[in-house]
Amino acid sequence: MESVRAQTWQNWELILVDDCSKNPELRAVIENFAKTDARIKPLFQKENGGISVATNAGLEAAQGEWIAFFDHDDLLADVAVEYMLREATRSHADLIYSDEDKIDASGYYREPAFKTDWNYRLLLGVNYVCHFVMIRQSALQKVGGLNKEYDGAQDHDFLLRASEHIPAEKIHHVPEILYHWRITANSTASDIGNKRYAIDAGINAVNDHLERRNLPAHVDSQMGMTLYAVDWQFNQFPSVTIIIPYKDEIPTTARCLDAIQKYTRYPNYKVILVNNWSITKEAEDFAKRVDGIPNVEILTVKEPFNYSRINNLEGSKNPWF
Repeated sequence: MESVRAQTWQNWELILVDDCSKNPELRAVIENFAKTDARIKPLFQKENGGISVATNAGLEAAQGEWIAFFDHDDLLADVAVEYMLREATRSHADLIYSDEDKIDASGYYREPAFKTDWNYRLLLGVNYVCHFVMIRQSALQKVGGLNKEYDGAQDHDFLLRASEHIPAEKIHHVPEILYHWRITANSTASDIGNKRYAIDAGINAVNDHLERRNLPAHVDSQMGMTLYAVDWQFNQFPSVTIIIPYKDEIPTTARCLDAIQKYTRYPNYKVILVNNWSITKEAEDFAKRVDGIPNVEILTVKEPFNYSRINNLEGSKNPWF
C-alpha cells in the first residue's frame, strides 16, 4: 500500500479487496489507510470467493481509464504507473506489461526477468508476461474479468483471452523493471510445488484457449512446472520448403542437412540447397552424394554472393518456407 502511495503519478485509486479474511487486525490496517487517503477504497467481501471472485469485485468498482493488477504482498517502483502510462500513450497500446524482479525477506532484489516483446507462441507455453500488467478499461470490457475455473492460473487465462480480443500491435512491452515480486515461504515465487493446482489450472487454460480458437492440440506440463508443451494435432499437412544457401563449407552444410533428415518428424517437406558458385572438389562430391535423395534438390546459382537474392530466387516459388 505504501508503494502505491509513493507513486509519482497522483491520479490513481487503490481498491483493496478483503476476501472475507475475518482478521480484525487486517481490517483495522485497511480502514486506517482508507481514512488517511481518500484514493484508497476498501471492499470487504461477505464470503470468501478466491482470487478471481475477489479481483472481479475490485474490477466492478474500478473507476479508472486504466486497470492495474497488483498482488497484495508485492511492491511497485515509485515511477511504475507514470512510466507505464507514458509508454501506453506513446505506443497507443490497450494492454501493457513491464519487466520485473523478486525481493526477498531481507529486502534484496534478485532474479530479474527481462521479457520479450509480445510473443503469442511463448505465452502458450508459459505466462511470461506476469507482472506488471495494465489494461485499458475499454479493452477490459471486451475481454471480461477473471475466471474462477482457472484459479491458480487466472492471470494466464486472462492474458490468453486478451489475445483473442486485442490485436498484437495493441499489446506493448515496457522494458523496465517496475514490479518487485515478494518471495515468501508459500508463494509461487519461492516454489511452484507449493501450488500444484496452479499447474493443472494452467494446462486447462491453454487447452481451453486453443479450443476456442479451433486449434486442435494436446497440452501438458513440462517438468512438473507451469511450463506447457503444446502437441499440435494437425489434420492437414501443407508442404514446407526449407532453403539452405551455401558456398563450399561442405561439412557445415552436410551437418545441417543430416540434422533435418534425422530430427524432422513433419512428413511433407522439401529441402532446396542453393549452391552459390561453389568451386571445391568437396562441394562437387557433396552435390553428387545428395543427388537422388528424396525431397532434396540442389539449385546452382553462378552469380557473385548476394544472400538476399539467392534466397529470393527459390523462396519466391514456394508458398511456405
